[in-house]
Amino acid sequence: MREIAYTTLGRNALSTGLVSHIAALVAGMMTVSGAQTFSPMAYGFACLALAFGVYKEMKERGYAPVTRSLGFFLAAAASVPPVIGPIAVLLMLYIAQGKRKGEPFNVGGMLVSIPRLKVNPLVLFLFLVILFVFFALSIIQDDPYFKKAKEGKKGQGNIQESVKK
Repeated sequence: MREIAYTTLGRNALSTGLVSHIAALVAGMMTVSGAQTFSPMAYGFACLALAFGVYKEMKERGYAPVTRSLGFFLAAAASVPPVIGPIAVLLMLYIAQGKRKGEPFNVGGMLVSIPRLKVNPLVLFLFLVILFVFFALSIIQDDPYFKKAKEGKKGQGNIQESVKK
């Protein structure tokens, strides 16, 4: 049966790329003040993770991804468009079977193989924690409430020093 990803590292990279892509799209639609810094960071990581997953999978299938295969560069470029990009990357990997030729291509098999991208739960959990921390830090830096709190602490320290004298 055809699969999208056969290697563990390829599956983890593709899955984290998909999760990061979704997080970047959701953060890009938010009106929170820190989302403007988080969204490009997560989106860039998503493109890099998808490209790395494609590289590992194509190398395992017998292709020379960087030197003699145009498919790697097409898949890396296809990872950039927002919603359709990751689907195109998964479709390209599903079609490019290399030395693992088996069943003929059909769309139903492609849709069934997406849930079979089994990611390591620990990798996914740690990645989600890192995404949450980066999101929280980016919001704290640009949020007006936290800026006022910082300014208040600076001014408050000066008042206390003048009272002590």
